[in-house]
Order: sequence, then structure tokens, then C-alpha cells
Amino acid sequence: MVAGASARQWPFVGRRGELEQIGDALEDEGCAAVLIAGPSGVGKSRLAAEALELFRGRGHAGTHVLASGNASAVPLSALLPILPSDPGTENPRRLFEGAAQLVRDRTAGGGGRLVLVVDDIDLLDVTSLALLAYLLAHSPVFLIATQRTGTSVPDMLEALWRGGRALRLTLERLQRLGVETLLHLALGAPVTAAAAQALWEASVGNLLHLRELVLAACAEGALDGREGAWRLVGRLSATGGVRALVGERLERLSPAERAVLELLALCQPIGLSDLLQVAAEEVLAELERTGLLVVQLNRRRQEVSLAHPLHAEVLRETMPRLTARRLLLAQVERVRAHGARRGGDPLLVASWLLDATGECDPELLIRAAGLAHFGHDMDRTVRLAGAALASGPQVRASLLLGAALGESGRGAEAVACLREAFEAADAAEAGPVAQVLAINLYYGTGDPEGALDCLRRAAARRAPGRAPELAAAQATYLSMSGRTTEAAALLDAELPDGWEAFTAPGGAASAQGAPIGEGAAGSAVTRVHVLRAGARVLLDSGRFTEAAQVAERGFEEHLATHERSTLHHPAGSLLAWVNAELELGDLARAAALVERGQAMALSDGADSLTPWYSWQSGRIALVAGRPATAERHFLEAAAQARAATDPTPDLLAQAGLVLARAARRDVEGVAAPLRRLEELARRLPLRHADIDRARAWALLPAGGAGQARELLLASAGEYGAHGHRAHTVSLLHEALRLGDRGAAATLATAAGAVDGPAAAARAAHARAVLDRDPEALTAAAEAFEGLGAELLAAEALLGAAQLWRDRGGQRAAAAADVRAAALAARCEGALPPELLDWHTTSPLSAREREVSLLVAEGLSSRQIAERLFLSVRTVDNHLQNIYAKLGVANRGELAATVAVPGRATGAEGASR
Repeated sequence: MVAGASARQWPFVGRRGELEQIGDALEDEGCAAVLIAGPSGVGKSRLAAEALELFRGRGHAGTHVLASGNASAVPLSALLPILPSDPGTENPRRLFEGAAQLVRDRTAGGGGRLVLVVDDIDLLDVTSLALLAYLLAHSPVFLIATQRTGTSVPDMLEALWRGGRALRLTLERLQRLGVETLLHLALGAPVTAAAAQALWEASVGNLLHLRELVLAACAEGALDGREGAWRLVGRLSATGGVRALVGERLERLSPAERAVLELLALCQPIGLSDLLQVAAEEVLAELERTGLLVVQLNRRRQEVSLAHPLHAEVLRETMPRLTARRLLLAQVERVRAHGARRGGDPLLVASWLLDATGECDPELLIRAAGLAHFGHDMDRTVRLAGAALASGPQVRASLLLGAALGESGRGAEAVACLREAFEAADAAEAGPVAQVLAINLYYGTGDPEGALDCLRRAAARRAPGRAPELAAAQATYLSMSGRTTEAAALLDAELPDGWEAFTAPGGAASAQGAPIGEGAAGSAVTRVHVLRAGARVLLDSGRFTEAAQVAERGFEEHLATHERSTLHHPAGSLLAWVNAELELGDLARAAALVERGQAMALSDGADSLTPWYSWQSGRIALVAGRPATAERHFLEAAAQARAATDPTPDLLAQAGLVLARAARRDVEGVAAPLRRLEELARRLPLRHADIDRARAWALLPAGGAGQARELLLASAGEYGAHGHRAHTVSLLHEALRLGDRGAAATLATAAGAVDGPAAAARAAHARAVLDRDPEALTAAAEAFEGLGAELLAAEALLGAAQLWRDRGGQRAAAAADVRAAALAARCEGALPPELLDWHTTSPLSAREREVSLLVAEGLSSRQIAERLFLSVRTVDNHLQNIYAKLGVANRGELAATVAVPGRATGAEGASR
């Protein structure tokens, strides 16, 4: 994949709108030119080249020329491709007319225009610009010109634009989504969110830089695609072409300008007032004008930073060591001269001293590490805390180091660091260390029993004020292991008025600063822990609405809490909220929360959380009936989990891959993730309904539907015995989907004890199956479709169609069948688990169903014929067959019969 991506031109992504605008301009006889402006590397030349190829395909002649500084020294040299073979330069008028005649000859007979692309038009010599102006006035030339930002627009183009005869497009750098799409297409496989974020940040959307970074990362092995999704396994570096591109720009700087950029590369951001002490204002203004630095307002302070991270890297790597030391120490003295009074000054001073000399006071390092961790700067936290530990054991330093390592996805390293600190901790320190150790044992190494054990040991030491906090952490892991009843009992035992009173609106959790349990120590942190545990227990108990409310409060309190070392990253508190919204059936809300959490994790380097959000994206796509989309997210989650050496999300991602591929009957594709799932499951005592569902679906191709249903029912019974209603309902509904009518009665009862629209739809589905009621099944399908679960809706409609056929209601059966087909067509190749073939059971052929749906949308026979590339007579023949099969008399009755719920219809009275 790498060789192919590097050998060919990269896909054209993110500029389709601009390409359409250029196409519209060409078709406008009043428009003579398009100017594409933008910074170097944003894709101006590529857009112009794509437009040229598009227009050649439409029958227009085309030529592409490149202006340059060297070519401008010889007048007209860049435009030789459009000059006569004997230009006769001694007579300019004859030359210009000869060029115009050549254009007319090339376009004669075709009625088109000569599309002339000129790259870097600002570098053309004066004579060439005069010739272009003449050709635009006297021949069918359409000019597409590119120009770098900051250069002067030629007068002839400015005049065309002012006269309304030219279109000006300004290209901005590609946004993150465009970069992610481009990388996926160029590399031939999904790119993990963390890798896409890193490449986008390093390139700032500059396509030239992006390409060079990718090629260098692939060549050095820093970008790896062996897991089915491309992930970063090493550091991105400005090597090869990137260094040359950046170096070329930096070489043009004056000594004063370079000195400013070197200081910023080491110490950014720097307050504008501080920077003005060492640099002239006109120097800063020029650097800002040329886009090398940016000035941003941070509260009431103006801060200056380099505009491009690659510039900082190249400057740091090329800077002499003694120069860097001098600049860093001078900046330390400037900050100290102001009294180092700002909240973040200890972090800056400690970092600069460490960079300059390799030494710093351990107390200052620990204080700085705490500030870095609160600011989610994981790399700096690891460096500062590690430096503090180099001077001797420090529990606080170990806690910060372990927390940062864990959040960065280095769980095994965090466990090794924290085990020693836990043994050395006193009673007051043991609780916080145990909590961070437990997080990394559970998620980082897949050891839930180890996590529970260290929390119990810490609780036995009865650290002041920590009992409810430690109980909450234990309850979270118990509930996530399927032991919901036990988790609720533990919370009740440790909270004075019970956990439900605590998490209820207006309860103790709402009283910020109120003491809990044995004392006020850490009460804000304790509230977050208890809210998170309460949300988990509510979620697993099937009280999804309450779970969403409590999870939201826990997240908001987490953001407001200043002491976060035992809480992991705030994006982690969003996951329970995502789960609650997904269980409620609000896919849009769940997806929005996933997007928010993923963005937070990526921006703060919390790599341990990124696989969980990719996994949640896959689950949302599965519920929506989009298995191909789900597969992409699950591949990404698995790759990210392996990069973070975190087996837990890897196990769940493998389950998701089995489900996504099984939904599309990809029997061969199921085998590898199923093997990986079982391998991980032997090591991890993790329980989750998705694992049971995956094992059940994997049995179907070999004819093991009965076995699959037994597995699902047995697992549902186990979860039910431990109070985990959410998984119980999910597994019972899965058994029903696989054809177990006996599960319907149990599901109808179980779903009735669970709240939310999704549970209501499942219960309605179960009751309709029990009653063999096709109308009720249709209503359940409409409920599923309203939730966005289109595959479930299609399945329910197929069941309704079969019941109608059993009753002899062919017309109603056909209506349900057509609606099911329309929904299934949007499900990326997913097939109903019953393996029903509606192509053989329906009285309508596939083409007849297609025509019926278009009639329901209000299209005339002529419009349908154009859409399907048929003749009008063929469409009308199909309609007569449809009328006869369904027993309807006209288009209006047909539209009413097959209309898909929620779609507007307008077929009645439609003309031929």
C-alpha cells in the first residue's frame, strides 16, 4: 500500500466545490478567467490541473504552462506552447495576432475554448502578461491562473475581476476531515484518529508538507498499516522533503527575524509585551504579515507563537546547543524578573531550566508536573515527573508520572511505576495511588481483579475521606464486569444516605464543596468518582435516562475539578454518557458526544481514550445498520488499542469486527477477528454483551442458528441474575432477531423494566412477534426507523411481510417488502439475520420495487425513465405489472401502498 501511494499522484480531495465553481465559470461566456490564490502547498496547481483534465474531457483544448523567476528573464519563454512556430518577435502586433489565430485554429469546429493554465502568474514577464491580455480580448481563451498569497495580482487580471469577467478563488489549508479522507484514499486503508490528528497538526493542512511527512513516516516505519488501519508507532519528524521546503523559507529571513523565531521555537507562547523587550515591533509585524507567527488573545494577554509546528521543529534541530542554552536561560531570567507570578510560570521555568541545563529543583519539578498534567500536557508531565524521580523516590511524582503514562496509552509502564509507589505510600497517599493504579490495571493490562484488589487494600488502610471514593472506583469496575447488584450494594454501604440519594438531582453530589463520608478531603474528586460510578450502575440497571443525567453532571464536575490526578482525562467521563444515549436510542446525540470526546482526547494526547471513542463510533454505526462504516471504526479502534498496548478495547473492537462482517455475510472476514477475540478472551476476564453477540453471529454460516440462540439466551440469563438489565435486553433482542420466538415473551417483560425509546421499540417488536400481528410489526419498524436503526426496521418489515403473506394479504405484504428493500439498500450490504430472500418471496421483481419507490417519491414516468436509463414505455409496462400484482388502480394508490414512512410523496396525479 505504501509503495502504491508514493508512486502515484495523491487523490483529489476537499476541493470539489471549487472545481464545480471553475466549471460553471467556463460555461459562462461572460467569464474569461479564474484566479486561484492561496499559500504555498494548499493545492492550487492540483486544482488547476484537475480543472484542465475535466475540460479536456468535455472537448475543450487545453495547455498548462509554468511561470518562474528564471523564465521571466526571457520574455514570452513561459508561453512558448501557445506561440506560432515562427513568432516573428520583431513585430509585436504580428506576434500577438499570430498567437490569437493559433488559438482560433485549435478551437475551430468544436465550439469550445482553449483552457490555458498558468501556474504562478505573478512571475510572468510584462510581455507575456500583455500577450495574455490580448488573447483574452481577441480569441476564445479561458485562463486559469494560480498565485501565491502575498504577491501582487497582475493588472490585467485585476481589471477583469473589477469588470465582472473573472472569478477569484482563495484556497485555505485542508481541514482535518479532508486530511483524514485524503490519507485513507492515498494509503488504501483507514487512518487512526490519533495519526490523522498528528499529521494534520504537523502539516497544518498544507498538502505538500502532508505528502512529505507521510512518505518520510512510511519510509522510517513511523507509520504502520499492518493492523488493517494506519497508526503512528514512532515520532513524526521533519526530514527529507519537509526539511527542504521549510529550510527554503527560513533561509530568506534576516538575522533579527530568525532570532525571534528561534526564541519562539524554544519558549512559545511568549507574551507580546515580553517579546517586544527583545525584538523590534517592525520585525514582529513583518513576521506576522508573512504568516510565520501568530498573535492570539489569551484572556487579557496577547501571546505570540510560531504559525507552523514544522518551523519550530526545524529551528530547534538546526540551532547550536549553546545558542539554545543562552536563549532559554535568558527567558528564565526575564520571567523571574517579573516575579514569576503567573499561575503557569513554574511550569515554564522548570521546563526551560531542564532543557537548558538538565537540572532543576525537585520540588519545582513536581509542582510543574502537576501544572502540566492539569493542562493535559502528557509528554511534559512525563518528562518533569521523571526528572523529579531521578533525584530520589517521591510518591507524588510517581503518581503524576503514572497518571500521564496511563493517559498517554502506556498502561503497562504506568503499572510498573505505580506498584512501587503504592507499596511506599502512607495511608493518605495510598488511596490516590491505588485509584490510578487500578485504572491502569483494568484498562492498560486487562486485569480487573488486580484493580479491585489494590482498591480493597487501600480501603482497608482507611485513609481519611477516601472510603466513598475508593468504593466508587470499585463499584465502577464491578458493574463493568457485569456485577451490577454487587456494585450498587457496595456504594450503598459506603455512602451515608445511599448512592441513589447522592446522585439524585439536588442530592449530595450537587453540593459542591460539601464533605462526604469521613471528611472533606478530596470531596470534589469524590463527587466525580461517585457520580461516575452511579451513572455506570444506573446504565447497567437499565435506567438510561437517569444514567445520562448523572453522567452529564459527572462530566461537568470533572471539568471543574482542579485536582485530576486520580480521575484520568475528562473525556473518560463522557463515555458513560455516550453509552446512555446509545441505549436510549439517540444516535445523533451519542455521535455528537463521541465527536466531542474524541476531539478532547486527541487535542490533549490522551491516547488511552482514542480507541474507546473509535469503538463507540463503530457501535453507533452498527445500530444504524451501517456495517461497512462500523468496520472502519473497529479497525481503527483495534489498531489504536494495540498501539497503546491496551487489550481491553482491542477485545471489544474484535467483537465489533465480527459483528460488522457477519452482518454482510463476510464469512472469510469473520475468521481473523474471531480468532483474535478468543485469544484475548482467554487472557481477559472481561464480560460484555458484544462479545456474546459476536460469538453467536459467528455460528450462523455453519448452520449454527440454534446454537447461537442458546448462547444468547444463556448469557442473557447470567446478566439478568446479576442485575445487568441493559445487556439482558440487548441479548434477548438479538435472540429474537435470530428467529427465537420463545425469547419474545421474556424480552417483552425485560424491556418493560428498561426505559427509553429503544427499549420501547424492542418491547413492541417482541409483542408483535408474540401476537403475530403484522400491523404491530410495521409500527415497530417505524419506531426503529425513527431512531435511525434502519436495519432493524427492515427486519421488522420483512417479518410483517411474511405474516401478511400467511394471511393472503399480498398487497400489504408487497408494501412491507418494498419498504424493507428501500431501508436495506441504505445498510451498506447488511442482510437480515433470518436469511430471508425477499427477492424470491415478493411478488415484485427488484426493478418493479425500484419503480414503485420512485412513484411514491412523486416522479413521473419520464423522470423515472431518465433516472433508471429506461424507455418511458418500459417504465409504463412495469407499472401495469405492478398494478396487477398489487391490486391497485393508479399511481396514487400505488404511492399510498408502498410509501416509506417519513418520506414525502407526491405521485398522485403525476403526469406521464
